Amino acid sequence: MPDSVVTVNATMNNIHACVSNLDGQVVSKGSGGVLGLKHRARATPEAARDIGEQIARKAYDLGYRVSHIRLKGPSRGRSQVLRGLISGGLKVYDIKDITPMPTNGCRPKTMRRL
Repeated sequence: MPDSVVTVNATMNNIHACVSNLDGQVVSKGSGGVLGLKHRARATPEAARDIGEQIARKAYDLGYRVSHIRLKGPSRGRSQVLRGLISGGLKVYDIKDITPMPTNGCRPKTMRRL
């Protein structure tokens, strides 16, 4: 049974990842800036893998072994975070994509009246 939840927010400029227990208390967190990377390097697949390994090792040392994964946002490093989590020692129970999708979009402009 899973004992933690990993939430990954992957934007085009950075990747934020957080491991929390099932009650929602944060166990470990990391991002591209925490690794010391600058600008576009924070959202690369290599940075994503390192972020995943870092937070997985911290969680593993605290006794968390199996986790739910929640991915959000468009980025090149989404799958690499998963590989980093697995190589860091966490086992994946399930993967869920929680990226918000627009339903109707913006309201159109009104027609011009002459």
